[in-house]
Amino acid sequence: MSVQGSADHPEESGEVRIWLDEENPPGKSILDALELLRREQQTELIQREQIGEGTLPSLEEESLSIDIQEELLRSQGVDVDKMRDAQARLDNLRLQRMMQLRDQLTSPKAPQGVGSAALNDRPSGDLDVEMYRDGYSYIVEHPELLDSLLETLKENSRFKLFAVDFRNDFNVVGQTWRDNNDGTRSLEFTGGPTSNSFKTHRYTFGATLHFTIRPENIVPSPSRTWRTAPRLLQYGALFSYSGEKPIVGGDRYSRCWRHTEFQLWQPVFGPDGPGVRNVGAPQRETDLLLDQTNTYWDATYHMPAFHLFPQAVFGERDFSKATPLNASLTMHFETAVKGTGAVLYTHPTVTIRTQNWHLFPAP
Repeated sequence: MSVQGSADHPEESGEVRIWLDEENPPGKSILDALELLRREQQTELIQREQIGEGTLPSLEEESLSIDIQEELLRSQGVDVDKMRDAQARLDNLRLQRMMQLRDQLTSPKAPQGVGSAALNDRPSGDLDVEMYRDGYSYIVEHPELLDSLLETLKENSRFKLFAVDFRNDFNVVGQTWRDNNDGTRSLEFTGGPTSNSFKTHRYTFGATLHFTIRPENIVPSPSRTWRTAPRLLQYGALFSYSGEKPIVGGDRYSRCWRHTEFQLWQPVFGPDGPGVRNVGAPQRETDLLLDQTNTYWDATYHMPAFHLFPQAVFGERDFSKATPLNASLTMHFETAVKGTGAVLYTHPTVTIRTQNWHLFPAP
């Protein structure tokens, strides 16, 4: 297994690529396609952050707002300098308390979130049967075919993991890559950002996992149409705290979004050089997990164990049967904290765990 930086400045971007089989690396066409996908994802990430920053007050706006608030307080006879010194001492005490709390929350001895308990309580072997029944109605109508069909597809027609790109902005969150005994692999994140100012701090951590299925493993489909519904396992928890709004100053907040994307693709080579052909449209979703603003109350989000991506349906005209069919699954956690003492920590970890999944003939 090898680790490769995938950016000009990996210490700043936090992007690292892991190859699962370093003795049999992908061909040049796959490497070129992965690089194009990485650049596209990086562009989208920058655009998303720029839009997010654009909706927030600028430092100049916030400074002017503070000046107005202080002038109003002075007109009412308030000693603004004394109040500001007291606020600074309070912020320093809160920051120290949050740093101590981070050590407790992220300690290996901290209690696990309910997501991991739910994962461990559920036999992994039952998942394919359940997904197959839920996702494909014609099997439910003919349950006697289920066992024989699943046996046929047990080893073949599976998307298999071959590379991982993980993101960890500025090493705010530490990560650990694990090979599990059941054949799955896990990427575990620990830590999180602590704000020490009224500037918004935005960080993203997570991974894009690349899977492939060889042409000979694509099972025939009488309808000339196929379906696939990928999934990732996620467990652990996230802890969020903002603190109350100061007498003078802007909002304090601690927020987290989960961005997911599912993209089927194949490498192509045209007159302009290497490229990527999407098999169907990429499926993107964003969920707001935590939003603590100007409050003493903390909040914890527990991972729900299973994350099911939208099902993809495509026909034989949508892809080439002569080259491998690839799938990229992205799960990124975007965090934003603002105000001294605002935090967003893993509790104690957040783990993304892989599973291979099937490509099925559609009815």
